[in-house]
Amino acid sequence: MEKEENERAHNEIEQQVTADLVSDWKEPSTRGDIRNFAVRMDLQFGKLERRFDKIDGRFDKVDAKFESIDARFDKVDAKVESIDARFDKVDAKFESIDARFDKVDAKFESIDARFDKVDAKVESIDARFDKVDAKFESIDARFDKVDAKFESIDARFDK
Repeated sequence: MEKEENERAHNEIEQQVTADLVSDWKEPSTRGDIRNFAVRMDLQFGKLERRFDKIDGRFDKVDAKFESIDARFDKVDAKVESIDARFDKVDAKFESIDARFDKVDAKFESIDARFDKVDAKVESIDARFDKVDAKFESIDARFDKVDAKFESIDARFDK
């Protein structure tokens, strides 16, 4: 729309200049003709200046909007920096927690090693109990033989 208005104004000026320069009259131009031409040109330039002023006003509005947007981005940047700082604190807390878990893991490894030693001792004790059980079975077998001998002696007496 603005472009059309500007082109129309340009075309008007061009038509007036052409009309003034191409004249069917054979008589020379007078000072009044030149003054009238200058007045018309001055009016046309006035129209152009008003249009430029209008355009400057619109650019001022655009500049103000950009300044408003810049201010909003500054606020957003400040918020993002604040969030970054908070994430840094959270990261530090997670690192602290990780360090504490590392200590807990080390303690569990120590406990696991101690349980491995206890398990080895229990296995050793189980092996020794197995030997004791075997000895008791051997003793039981010997007692069975003794009982059998006593029964044989008792049977001899009973005869």
